[in-house]
Amino acid sequence: MIGATDIDYDAGMQIRLALAMLATFAATNPTAASTAPPAPPESGLPSIVAPEVARSDLKLLYETLQQAHFDLYAHRSKAEYDKLYRTLSDSIRGPMTSVAVATMFQKFVAYGKIGHARIEAPVVEFVTYLQGGGTLLPLFIRVDGNKVLLTEPADDGGKLRAGTEIIAIDGKPVHDVIAHLGSYVSAERPYMAHA
Repeated sequence: MIGATDIDYDAGMQIRLALAMLATFAATNPTAASTAPPAPPESGLPSIVAPEVARSDLKLLYETLQQAHFDLYAHRSKAEYDKLYRTLSDSIRGPMTSVAVATMFQKFVAYGKIGHARIEAPVVEFVTYLQGGGTLLPLFIRVDGNKVLLTEPADDGGKLRAGTEIIAIDGKPVHDVIAHLGSYVSAERPYMAHA
């Protein structure tokens, strides 16, 4: 677990998080393939999805989005969505973990910027990750203009108090990290993605 001693401080309560905000599950290689047999769903281990199944499910997901939404193309054109669909479909070159497939599908769903569109997160796998020694640094933030501020304490030692400004995470500017993570959040406006 990341502790307050792992973080560099500026004089004005500004901090640089020197280690990753989350050394989590979402940080696993999304294209990792394995020849291991699929794990039973109840085990919490990511199962392996054959490439043809992943492509077929992606096609079904896109068809379902088109049928279910009054205007799927309100924020992205059909041509843009079709291009992303082809890019993702072409990127499936081998077996993928169920987590990698879920991550890809969430990014595809979020691309449309429709606030209520989402898929279920792989919660069982995430809990298994944590139980296996995985780490998590819960950060609750508010984006206030150009500042990213903690809204809740983020450590037991009291150094990462509410109101602390986050400048960078793992050496990356915090706004770059937020933009990257925001690509997985289906939101019509940036403030909705930050919520």
